Amino acid sequence: MRANFTENGGRPMFDAASATARLTELSGASREALDQALSDIAKGRAPSGEKIEQLNATLGELRRAYEELREAASTVPGISPDEEQSVAFYVEALRKDEKRRAQEALAPLVALLERYVSVSSERNAFADALRPSQEEARAVLALLRDGRADSVEVSLEPGGGLREAQAPLHGRPRSRGPLR
Repeated sequence: MRANFTENGGRPMFDAASATARLTELSGASREALDQALSDIAKGRAPSGEKIEQLNATLGELRRAYEELREAASTVPGISPDEEQSVAFYVEALRKDEKRRAQEALAPLVALLERYVSVSSERNAFADALRPSQEEARAVLALLRDGRADSVEVSLEPGGGLREAQAPLHGRPRSRGPLR
């Protein structure tokens, strides 16, 4: 599961969704192996060596996956690496920390956009020239303030401007059109 880590501004980021899916898969495999062993015991037989090895292997994988999630969550302020918590607790802590870091990273952009939309001119020609891009900037500010930074798409094509992205299509957002 080490592939769940990617660099983000020099700080490791953990793919909590992938980790949760892996933990769910391993939990199911562990339960199945345990059920098979318990079934043998209920029938008055000792589980076979193969079943015991399978149970040990799946429980070991489950523990390693849990430890990776716990290690990732221990980087979140306020999370103690010494206490064991539920998977849901760690995933939520990571989600909240990622959101907080994203807001911190976007703060300078928000401040810049706020300054830009407050620019005015007494000359109509200049005010008219500013208006379309300031409207786009206001729309982007609204998205950023609503925590929807992932909805902003920037086109570097001439005249492309900023766009609000719709739901991702095969991992890439579809454009709704100019933000106006």
